[in-house]
Amino acid sequence: MPQHPEVGPPLISPQLLLAYHYILQPGFVAAVRSPGMSFNLILAGAMAYRCGPGRSGVARAGSLVVFTPGPVRYEAVGSEPLVKYGIYFQIANPPLAGGIPVLPGLGPLPDHLELHEDLAAVEQACEAILQSIAVCSATWQLRSSSAMVQLLAMLFERATAGRILTPMRRDRWDLLLARIDTTPDLPTVQELAREFGISAPQFIRDFHHRFGRPPKSYMLDRRLDLARQDLLGGSAVKQAAHRRGFRSLPHFSRLFRARFGHPPSQTHGDAHLRLPIQGPSLPSCRHFFAPGIDVEHFPPLATSRSP
Repeated sequence: MPQHPEVGPPLISPQLLLAYHYILQPGFVAAVRSPGMSFNLILAGAMAYRCGPGRSGVARAGSLVVFTPGPVRYEAVGSEPLVKYGIYFQIANPPLAGGIPVLPGLGPLPDHLELHEDLAAVEQACEAILQSIAVCSATWQLRSSSAMVQLLAMLFERATAGRILTPMRRDRWDLLLARIDTTPDLPTVQELAREFGISAPQFIRDFHHRFGRPPKSYMLDRRLDLARQDLLGGSAVKQAAHRRGFRSLPHFSRLFRARFGHPPSQTHGDAHLRLPIQGPSLPSCRHFFAPGIDVEHFPPLATSRSP
């Protein structure tokens, strides 16, 4: 097994408290005291907000607003319903500036971002965070932390777009894994070997030496991860299996159960957790506290109006 250099603690280690997706009627008001900071992604409508001393404004569709810990008030304004994600979290080892995350060399994350072409990717990341709690997995904390770090990376990349930064030195193996982990259409071992200019057997040996496992095993796990994402997105089991290259449903089910601890049909059955909960003030609401967190951690302020 190759030896890897020791690394220090992560720069940012988020702990998820609450994730929700709301559709709020115009005039809806919420006012709470939050124990952590939050990301508020606006998908439609407009939100007037006040957070902390001297911070207020109106956020519209396609923007993300960062709320710092403490009193927060927001209202759905305008004539259209407000559609938003809310991701509340704490940072265990925070480099913060005024309650906002900071990365060395980049400074603090802006408290208001216009996402433009990055909106769909950020929306998908917020949904992944919500699902990390909704599926009630024993590994929810690992999944939520991973999804939170990915979201933070997206937002910092968006905030630093156009700035000249010192590039990271990455070898071709790191770039290879990045490609495998981010593309939905996985290359074959033969294709990867040709890109590296070596034979397939040599590529397999080099990959195993570098990462401690053969490339076929690594990409199989990646295909299963993609199939699980398809199922959580509402795909049928057969559709998800065939899309990710599994020709035999029984074989796919065995592999899926071995990786995730339950059959794919059960994952697809979790879809009820993502369906809207109907109500007069919240025509669509998906709202999940992290284990150990409940509504008492978010005490209402005087102007709050419950759904």
